[in-house]
Amino acid sequence: RNARGGHAPFLIIFGESGTGKSAFLGRILDARFCGDAGGPWAQLHRRVLARHICQVQDAESLDAVLWAKSLAGQVFLAAAGAGNMATALGILGHADREAFAAWLEGADSYRIVLRNWVLPALEKLGGPDKLGGKDTIWVDSLDEALTASVVLRKVGRRPDTLVSVLREFRSDWPAWVRFAATSRPDPDTKTQLRALDGPRIDVADENNQADIRAYVK
Repeated sequence: RNARGGHAPFLIIFGESGTGKSAFLGRILDARFCGDAGGPWAQLHRRVLARHICQVQDAESLDAVLWAKSLAGQVFLAAAGAGNMATALGILGHADREAFAAWLEGADSYRIVLRNWVLPALEKLGGPDKLGGKDTIWVDSLDEALTASVVLRKVGRRPDTLVSVLREFRSDWPAWVRFAATSRPDPDTKTQLRALDGPRIDVADENNQADIRAYVK
């Protein structure tokens, strides 16, 4: 159902501060923990294609251009690690890794980075098997990304938010790409994230609470 219509599935985990959203993602990103735990933890870890943490105290973490450039770098490294660097370099005809890095460093628009390289690269690679099994893009604290327009103006940066970028490019990702994010569940945030049109997990939902009680018993 999530991939219907060719859209990349987008999962949002909602929970109040202190409910363990970021800790959950931290576990997924922890190679040692996931290796020891095995099972679903190891599977989730192996599928991480890119990760990003939004922090209202860090203006750079809220910058849409820097997010797009970080995403491009992580996709490039995943492709290179899976033996597909030539394909990644060939998207824009870069001669080597250094040429790609120089282009990426000089890019000043998230639209240029996404439309000219990230999306074509993902389409060309064609699936997670060309990226070492990686297919999931994680974003922690999307609610903090919504503060970017205020924070970035204060430091003289463009006020585009990561949320607005995700909404703008909602239908452009290959259907095999997965997005997962965490957020606080305040009404305004939920309204702005509704356009991403994906499944929601609310840690306070009674079904989730019942699962936890059953697990503890």
